[in-house]
Amino acid sequence: KTKNKKQKTEQKKTNVIIVILIGPYEDPTPFNEEIGCLNRHIVAIDATVNYNNYQFLPNVVLRDVNKCYVGLYDPNANEKIEDNKKPLFATGNWGCGAFGGDLELKAVQQILAASEAGFDVIYFTFNKPSFAENLKCFVDFLKKSEATVGELASALFMENRKSGNLLKQLIDHMENKKKAVSY
Repeated sequence: KTKNKKQKTEQKKTNVIIVILIGPYEDPTPFNEEIGCLNRHIVAIDATVNYNNYQFLPNVVLRDVNKCYVGLYDPNANEKIEDNKKPLFATGNWGCGAFGGDLELKAVQQILAASEAGFDVIYFTFNKPSFAENLKCFVDFLKKSEATVGELASALFMENRKSGNLLKQLIDHMENKKKAVSY
């Protein structure tokens, strides 16, 4: 019994729940033509539970990026892009409540996964104004520098990362890499 109970509560690397809303669906929110809210999928993915900064270990970081990517992956995504508008991934502080995840790390993991899967991100910070401002500055930097998914991933897996202020560390790392390449 103990073994079976452990198996039921253990986080799996590949389990993702996807609910596709088909048929009549009453949504009290008005349809927004500008952002093109047509297809609604609800994706439920677990994040790694954080014990003693376990979430920052490279294999755990990669596990959660992959988990998010699997939840978003659509082999027909390119066929669904209309008028150069990517599908939207509306998300928030995934894994940061009961799971104890780091807000900045989880945001970066979701940005990586969504970007690789071909989604634009709408991120809800849930009344965390300081985090919202830091995340906005980070995303502005990514856009201005035309950072690639590979460059961001490389920065995320950089050596000698310190705890705290991850977004600033990633910006500094990526800026230093660009400077080194331009010389």
